[in-house]
Amino acid sequence: MEIKKLDISTLNKPTLYEDIEFKIDGKTFKAKRSTRPMWRILNNLEKRIKDGDFTAYYEQIEVMTNAPPEDVDKLDIHQVQEIIEYIIAKTHGPTKGMDDKEKKSLPPGAIKPNESPESTTDSTEPKA
Repeated sequence: MEIKKLDISTLNKPTLYEDIEFKIDGKTFKAKRSTRPMWRILNNLEKRIKDGDFTAYYEQIEVMTNAPPEDVDKLDIHQVQEIIEYIIAKTHGPTKGMDDKEKKSLPPGAIKPNESPESTTDSTEPKA
């Protein structure tokens, strides 16, 4: 009996996960595959953010997605953070990093299985 060997190809970029998509002004963009070089860049951007350079948040979007700078630059900082949180939630699950007590304290329906938390900036919802 022949032993099966693992054969990995990075050309087709297969994934077990659905594409993570989001829209800016009606244009659809996608998150890129997570790679080691991407994480190195993101770690450096995190250091800049900790030093007070909030433009690094915008650069994170450019590194993590196919959104061009001219579309990312239109966003305010809250929208940028919302996109980053959305991508992380879709990638790692919305309760990743929460302990059981935090998960139990969430209101029913706050987190849908395999989805991110509901957007808090949806303009179609009335403001409280």
